[in-house]
Amino acid sequence: MKKIICLIILASSLLAGSGSGQIHVGPGQSYPSIFAASHSKNVHPGDTIFVHAGIYSDTGYGIDSLIGSPSKWIVIMNYPGDSVSIHVQYTFQHAQYLKIKGLNFFGNDTAYSANVFHQLFFDYMYDCFIDNHDIIIDSCNFTELNNTGKTGSGACLKFTGTDNFVVTNCLFSYGTNIADGISMNADRNGRIESCKFINMPADGSHCKGGSKNITYQRNLFINCTAGGLDIGGDTGPQFFCPLGAAWEADSIKVYANIFIGGNTGIRLGSCHNSFIINNTCFKMLQFAFRSLNTSSNNIYLANNVIANNIFTTYSTNHIYLNASNDFTYNTEFFKNNLFHDYLNPDPMAINLSEMPGVNDTLSIIGDPLFTDTLHGDFSLKTGSPAIGAGVLTAEPIMDFAGKIYSSGKRSIGAIETIFDTADECTHLRPWTGYKPQNNAEFRQQYDSLRKYVELCANDISSFHAFPHLDADVQEYAPDDTTRYDVYRDWLISVLYLNTKDPFYFCVCLQSIGGTYVYGKWAIPNAWLAVIKYVIDNTGCDHQGLIDDYNQTIKSRHESWQTMHDLGDTTAEDTVLPSLDQLRLGFLLKKSVPGQATPLSEVYLASFTSSPNPFKKETTLEFMLNRMTYIQVAVYDELGKWVWGDSHGYSLEAGTHQIHLDGSSFPSGVFYARISTGFGEVKTVKLVHEK
Repeated sequence: MKKIICLIILASSLLAGSGSGQIHVGPGQSYPSIFAASHSKNVHPGDTIFVHAGIYSDTGYGIDSLIGSPSKWIVIMNYPGDSVSIHVQYTFQHAQYLKIKGLNFFGNDTAYSANVFHQLFFDYMYDCFIDNHDIIIDSCNFTELNNTGKTGSGACLKFTGTDNFVVTNCLFSYGTNIADGISMNADRNGRIESCKFINMPADGSHCKGGSKNITYQRNLFINCTAGGLDIGGDTGPQFFCPLGAAWEADSIKVYANIFIGGNTGIRLGSCHNSFIINNTCFKMLQFAFRSLNTSSNNIYLANNVIANNIFTTYSTNHIYLNASNDFTYNTEFFKNNLFHDYLNPDPMAINLSEMPGVNDTLSIIGDPLFTDTLHGDFSLKTGSPAIGAGVLTAEPIMDFAGKIYSSGKRSIGAIETIFDTADECTHLRPWTGYKPQNNAEFRQQYDSLRKYVELCANDISSFHAFPHLDADVQEYAPDDTTRYDVYRDWLISVLYLNTKDPFYFCVCLQSIGGTYVYGKWAIPNAWLAVIKYVIDNTGCDHQGLIDDYNQTIKSRHESWQTMHDLGDTTAEDTVLPSLDQLRLGFLLKKSVPGQATPLSEVYLASFTSSPNPFKKETTLEFMLNRMTYIQVAVYDELGKWVWGDSHGYSLEAGTHQIHLDGSSFPSGVFYARISTGFGEVKTVKLVHEK
């Protein structure tokens, strides 16, 4: 399973406080404006620039050389409790390890309107991916950008040539002429998360010019005139980075967003390797989705996956999909999407004929049966054809509301509806009566079986899953030399899930032993060492296993003796490695399951929450040094469970975040608890204030 929201490392320890210097900006303060403070050359790594209450209409242009460090970010934020309104364009050049939080960018001052094209601009000065990197924009408002009289399209927030950035919990609303919420040109490794785009006169966000590895997740787009998201498009060669790149936008992920109104929800233009998964588009006025080849650089659409989306329109043309003419779409993959037109629910309106050669599977025509669209509730009513009808995907992990998607019968759309666990366990037994026929089916069964073990470890049939997993991992991706190492890490972590059934423990261990034949941890006789442990120390030592072990030892020893007699001193003997050599010593004792020793290595490196105290929402962040199965839950002071997923899921190594909506919690103290498959547990105290 891939990483959730982990394109760059963000930690609250990088923010203000703990030895940071303070610089105060505003009426009666040390400096009249952010521009003046930055040009004083007195801002150093780790400093916080506090902006006091006021309306700022200074020159605002060319804020240069705000350079923090990985451990000492520079922070620009409103002074606690103060409202800051900025009416000019702020342009940042040479900004690194910089966080901007809690500022309001409003229209522009009439005295400077001729100079205002964007409200906040990170300018690469036509020098790709050098000057601006590691930028966070958090909890800022961008409203009423006035581009009247401008010949091109401006943006509330503009990134160009920026690497490693996050925009989170921001509002982009209203404007005049051609104004986007967020515009990106030639950017890398970014995340737009939990933002709102309301009544933007152009696009909610536009991503083009060679941008790569950008994730949009859990955002809300309402009545953005041109469209919610424009992925790709047409960028003049002089603005393109890198010059000659083979994409307008590459590896863009659009996960669990909601689009309401506007002409089009999502448009792909001359981009490739993008994933449009589990989004909801409600009453689009022209097209629910568009695939276009628009680039003047002769760049074309390729290898895009559009899966598990709800596409609905309120359109007089009665066509859900729209595409460029005279182009073959044989690498455009539509999977398990639902279509509905509120004016004309006609099955023919999908109009796949506009996309010759397109790959479409399991499309659904029908009313998605949203709960209450008038009040913005896009959850699914009982009986919705979208419930449980999605294709299994590794991402997104969480839906629009921060709830974990089902690991079995995933629903279509941005809001998940969870199935009964017993039903899901039954659904996730794909080995019964069927053998995969090709690489893709082996991989799909492998993913399903892993999810089955994580969700249904105590199911009576769970130990049968491991031999099938072994077969699948041997068959799929034969050129992937890391697959056995990933599989071994997962197997070790799930040993903890069933502490009662000795067969589960035994079969899982046998699978672990088999992974040492390949990959970077290929160790001679490792499988025999694990089987010897199983025979000596568990209740699974049936005679067949003993016979296989003895025969293998005998055969290998005879082979070694023959080779040794012929002078081959490199031949393998039957000396068994220790469990410590296999990195399993910490895990096993001389007893049946449930007696794993405490972990000697730390794999759960950190667990934090920000903001804390919080009034409505907070983000739980944790870092894993190794892939593992995790469970996260929140308890009140009496130990009563109040939030969390009952079965958990596995995650790769890296930094991960979980968005927690605590608006329904009463005021008081709560405890967020994370536990891993290796037995590690960390707890964070949360304070919720109404």
